[in-house]
Amino acid sequence: MGVGVTSRRGAMLGLGWLLAAPALALAQAARPGFAAIRVDVSPLRAKGYGPVADWVAQDLPGALRDAFAADMAAKGERGAATLLARIDSVVLGSEERDRFGFGRPRLASAARDSIEGVGVAGGATTSLLCAISAETGLMLPDEVVQRRRVAALCQSFAYWLPRQMGL
Repeated sequence: MGVGVTSRRGAMLGLGWLLAAPALALAQAARPGFAAIRVDVSPLRAKGYGPVADWVAQDLPGALRDAFAADMAAKGERGAATLLARIDSVVLGSEERDRFGFGRPRLASAARDSIEGVGVAGGATTSLLCAISAETGLMLPDEVVQRRRVAALCQSFAYWLPRQMGL
């Protein structure tokens, strides 16, 4: 009798996997595969944000490749879409000042930075706005600090875009 119970359990588990396998395969097939990732910073360039646009163009593609690694199509796979990330706005906030207008420009203080754009894939457009706290000053040249802040914004955008897209 013990053999019969084990066999029934085994049969039920096997039947469960047999029924679940097509659903799992369909779910995997339904996931979008991206053949390539492109980043469009033309809205930033049109606003005169030349260096910021350059930094986003350098940092965001790699961050997106990492974030969408599980969703990249196999090389040569037909029908794979291109993921386009268009960045419309980057705002590097200023350091906080007290009520008298005094700040500590050469010491670290918190600021609010943001990046806004869209992800476009397979005809669907997903808007995304990310805001993060950033350290300003840090006794480094302004360009170095700004560069680091833009890199952090790109990481944040790349982290949240697949989640916003439901992937």
